[in-house]
Amino acid sequence: MTVSGPAQPAFPKVELLDLDGAFRPVLSAPSGVHAVVAIGHSECGTTRLLVPYLQRMHDRRPAGSSVVLILQDVPEDARAFLSALKAGLPALL
Repeated sequence: MTVSGPAQPAFPKVELLDLDGAFRPVLSAPSGVHAVVAIGHSECGTTRLLVPYLQRMHDRRPAGSSVVLILQDVPEDARAFLSALKAGLPALL
């Protein structure tokens, strides 16, 4: 099944801090590429449940697509959270 409609708007150009303190774009993929951007917090139970699914999506994503986690934490807490869950997907603050 194919659904056609108006073109999807581009994701806004937003830069956030990575875990090392450098500003990085939330998405660096060109417009029209699929992306998942999730926002959470290390103390949130729902985020803890979501991260393994995001990691699998990141591991299996098609070339050029993106999966990004934005954590509302300080870098130390974000690193500890991702380490505890054995997650290696891109994370921003």
